[in-house]
Amino acid sequence: MRASAPARLVLLALLAATSSARAQATADATTSPHARVALTVGPCPGVDESEVRRILPIELDTPLVAAPDVSALAVSVQCDGSRALVRVAATRPLERNLDLATTPAIARARFLSLAIAELVSVAATQRAAPPPSSAPSPPTAPPPPSTSTTPPPASTAAPTPPTEAPRDPPPPWLVEALVHERASLAAGLVAWGGGARLVHVASSGVEWAVDARGESGAVGVSLGSVDVTTGSLGASLGLRRSAGPLVLRGAAGARFGLSRLAGDPSNASATRSGSFLAAWGGPCLDLGVDAVLGSRLVLGLAGEAGADVVPAHGLVNGARDVDLGGAWVGARLSLGVLF
Repeated sequence: MRASAPARLVLLALLAATSSARAQATADATTSPHARVALTVGPCPGVDESEVRRILPIELDTPLVAAPDVSALAVSVQCDGSRALVRVAATRPLERNLDLATTPAIARARFLSLAIAELVSVAATQRAAPPPSSAPSPPTAPPPPSTSTTPPPASTAAPTPPTEAPRDPPPPWLVEALVHERASLAAGLVAWGGGARLVHVASSGVEWAVDARGESGAVGVSLGSVDVTTGSLGASLGLRRSAGPLVLRGAAGARFGLSRLAGDPSNASATRSGSFLAAWGGPCLDLGVDAVLGSRLVLGLAGEAGADVVPAHGLVNGARDVDLGGAWVGARLSLGVLF
């Protein structure tokens, strides 16, 4: 059955009113005022409450209050396993369910703070908005002629207000550029170098990493010195745990590579020198701390220790005068980006 012209006019008027209300809600959301917030955070796995309380005032551009009052919004966070429920007591109470398992432990505090800030912005806009004015009802159209005895029911459903989609958690990948120092204890060799490292962090805090490095140094011998240039590949598996703005981590793995040993005699006219390649490698340990700078940059400092179970040896004047096997220690400074 076709609707009459008056009925179509009523329908167009209702659609126009709904579009106007949605446009007004969008404009209000972009100019929401600052809101005073009283925050309560229950125990949540992998979430540091002090880090949430540090980040949230930055996102809200206003400090938190110690206890709720008539002018403050009461915000609570409760967790059931890896599920977090954020509630805001406002004119119309708001809440959002979050899955913390999809977010690395290093970024959960920031992820939760951003979700709270979004709900507080909507609640503040509701509080500041003036009460809706009563619009005149549209004229009632005369019922169209119909052969049906039962008229179609009128729609009474209110339009659903637009909601913002939650922000995606940061990806759990980290790529680092690094400088490092490694000292072979038996030979007295100290070598400096650099490299790159790729890290993947799971939501449980388990991480695996691979890296490539190069380094060079020299060790003194009876007839001069031996220059040592090394390239190596490493792999490790470990754990990360948040401690406020810092992340503590430990890992175990292995490192293997090639070393080029070249003689540098103090008297070149009387001494013949040579060079050769030798493989080396063995197990290693890694302990370090990371500091997250902003939302993407990560500054890291780590100490390393290992053992060369496949050592490299060099002969000087027919005798073994260079031994690069045994224990070694090192230090690493890195700057990385989450992506």
